[in-house]
Amino acid sequence: MYALLFLALASFLLSLLLTPLCRNLCRRWGLLDPPDSGRKLHKEALPRVGGVPIMCAYLGAVGLFLLSPLSTQGNAEAGFQWAWKVLPAAVLVLVLGLVDDLRGLTPWQKLAGQFVAASAAFYAGVRITAIAGFSLDLWLSLPATIVWLVCCCNALNLIDGVDGLATGAGWFATVTIALGALLQDNLALAVATVPLAGALLGFLRY
Repeated sequence: MYALLFLALASFLLSLLLTPLCRNLCRRWGLLDPPDSGRKLHKEALPRVGGVPIMCAYLGAVGLFLLSPLSTQGNAEAGFQWAWKVLPAAVLVLVLGLVDDLRGLTPWQKLAGQFVAASAAFYAGVRITAIAGFSLDLWLSLPATIVWLVCCCNALNLIDGVDGLATGAGWFATVTIALGALLQDNLALAVATVPLAGALLGFLRY
């Protein structure tokens, strides 16, 4: 439990510190997202690349944790091993978002990148193995997992027109996963998700 509290607090504080730094740099470099009176309902131009401080806060919290005495706990180590496996997929999604913000991508390019990231997540162990109590064979689990992850990614992307909505939805989803992991004594999953919850909460401050 101390490990979870450490990770949550560290990622929260790092996000509080890193988000305004990223915001100021984006304003200085002109990396702003103007409102369009359509899907983007914010009233003034807002900084882009908000995923950068969230990812940095997550990785920073993990780094600080690994330097602390709490890192010797077996469950924490298992959680980080799982997180490292999923990290390439998460980084690919982040890079896709950055390139789309800075250069622009066509819908098909984004979709192709998301399918690659979802496939990487499946290879790392993120899998739908049953639906409504019915077990899925590998040949069904693969497409079900990829389609679900791609749909979730685009669902969050589509609601990103209101300030804080996507982050808030992501925070609620992450906290739900963490609570579910704790109720099922899956401390490894809780360790992997709690830093994200803290980072998202710190980001919501802005």
